[in-house]
Amino acid sequence: MDLNNLKKVLGIGLLSAAAIANTPATAATGNVTVDVDLPTVLIMYYYSDIELDLDQASLGSWMVGATGVACGTDFCADSGDAGAYTVSGIGATNAVAVTGLATPDFEQTAMNIELQNIVGVRAIGCPTGVYDADYDVSGDAGIGAETDVPVTNIDGEDCSAAITTGNLDFDLNLANITPGATNVAATLAVTIVGI
Repeated sequence: MDLNNLKKVLGIGLLSAAAIANTPATAATGNVTVDVDLPTVLIMYYYSDIELDLDQASLGSWMVGATGVACGTDFCADSGDAGAYTVSGIGATNAVAVTGLATPDFEQTAMNIELQNIVGVRAIGCPTGVYDADYDVSGDAGIGAETDVPVTNIDGEDCSAAITTGNLDFDLNLANITPGATNVAATLAVTIVGI
């Protein structure tokens, strides 16, 4: 192909490309706004019945102060040296007044127990933005709510459709339980507000 013919072919190609590029396309655009009104829904998940078995040796140690205590399966020995006593009069009855045993306090006033991840919550449509989660304890006097502790990990957290789980704390005070009791029970009534 000679140079003149090449120029003609290239010129026609360029004109064709320009014609295509300048052809107006037919197009339209618009915005569609969709509003979805969500109802207010709050769902709480929880364990309704929990049984805790305290270890006998550990509980015995706690009751006598734990220091230098030997605990078996049914006893704890908190022993000490009573010293030497002389019987001065020999008779039918020889009463010796040994120094009275001290009455030890518990290792602490009350043992704290935390039940982890026993309450869960999820919500949709929560205008306050956060959960208000609290609980009350009723039942045996030996079980009480830990002072000023709400439902840990839920109270004050963001309301969300994703589940949030929380912990409940309570105190077990052996000095307040009914004498001779083999079981103490209480109800931890949980209230979660987010709507």
